[in-house]
Amino acid sequence: MRNFTTMDESWDEVPILSRDPLNENEQRALGGWFVVGESDPTLYDFIQTEVPLGIHRSAATLNRSVSTDLSRSELLAGRDIPRGFHSKKDVAAFAGSGTAAGTVRADVVMVKKSEIHLVEIKTSQESIDGATDAHKAFGQLMMYLDRFEEDYPSLADTHDLHGLILAEDSTLDPRIIEPSFLKRDLGFFDPARGGYLIKPTWA
Repeated sequence: MRNFTTMDESWDEVPILSRDPLNENEQRALGGWFVVGESDPTLYDFIQTEVPLGIHRSAATLNRSVSTDLSRSELLAGRDIPRGFHSKKDVAAFAGSGTAAGTVRADVVMVKKSEIHLVEIKTSQESIDGATDAHKAFGQLMMYLDRFEEDYPSLADTHDLHGLILAEDSTLDPRIIEPSFLKRDLGFFDPARGGYLIKPTWA
């Protein structure tokens, strides 16, 4: 799954774990972030797509006890590429398919030395055109952050968690949502409109 980086070869060395790949539209949107964003790819340990979150919450509804926590060394362990976070297939294997079905999946999780970025992608097929669209995406991102802390408390302790909405071809006036995003230091990025429409302090 490398077609979204063809416009920027500087990201070619960053491992991308895609056990559950993004669809073509999501790959295009993420490619826009690679091209327009000003991030330094050498600062990233790896990127993983479609990461299931809420594993503990889902298991609890089935009266199951699961262990999901990973340390940074466990997360990065691996010969050629990092181990990464648990995939949906992993969750089904150690906690049952019912637990896996009850999780939600963050589109992209980007890991740096001391930061982890959770990204919700909204493509042109589901563009953010008004307040209702923005509120839904905002809610998804907040839930991802909460669930990540529950599933990976050790990583949440050692890394700063950040959230980003990557919205392709949005038409929303960012002033409608800016106070809520700035209050929680979340980013709103649209490559078609030049990059950050709401820039967080960590960007």
